[in-house]
Amino acid sequence: MLQKLYVQSQPHSTSPSINEYLTIARDRSEVLGTIKEWLCTGGGAQDALDDINLFGAISSFLDSPTDHLVVDSPNYHEPAVRQAWRVFQQTKDALISSFASQTKRPKRFIYKRPAPRGQQVGRDSFDFDSGDAEQLVEYLDGMAYTTFGHVTEEVFYIYYGMQLMLIDVRIGPLHYCRFTRGTDR
Repeated sequence: MLQKLYVQSQPHSTSPSINEYLTIARDRSEVLGTIKEWLCTGGGAQDALDDINLFGAISSFLDSPTDHLVVDSPNYHEPAVRQAWRVFQQTKDALISSFASQTKRPKRFIYKRPAPRGQQVGRDSFDFDSGDAEQLVEYLDGMAYTTFGHVTEEVFYIYYGMQLMLIDVRIGPLHYCRFTRGTDR
C-alpha cells in the first residue's frame, strides 16, 4: 500500500509546477520515512527476513529505477525543487542503508510489559483473612511480575533448554533405570 502511495505521487501534467514538484518530494519522503520507521522500530526488518516474498518486494521497490522517476521540465531545475529532491534522495539513501543493515541483523525488540494492576508486592505479605479473591489475584500478578518481569522470551527458552539438559544428565535415559520391588537399592 505504501508503494502504491509512493508511485501514485506523480505530476499530473507534462510540465509540473514548482509547487507540484515540492509536494511530490514531500509526499514521497513521508512514505519513505514511514517505511524506514517500520523497518527499524516496527519489526519490518524481521518480517522481511521471515517472508522471502516481502524481502524481494522491498528490495525490488528500492532498486527499481522506474518507481523513482520524475518528469524533467524547466521547473525541475529551480533551486527550491533541486534542494527538495536532494533531501528526498538523502531520505531514500538512508532507507536503503537502513534496510541493508536491518536485514543483516535487526535491532532486538524489547517489549515493555505493563506493571500489574492494583497492589504492588512489597515486604508485607497478603492478608488471607481479610482479602478477597480479586486482591489475591492482583497480589499474585504482582509477585509474578516482580519475579519474571525482566525475563525475555529468549532467556526463558535458554533456561528451559538448560533445565532439560540437567534433567537428562541427572536421571539419564529411563530405559537404563532398573526398578524392582522389594529391594533396598
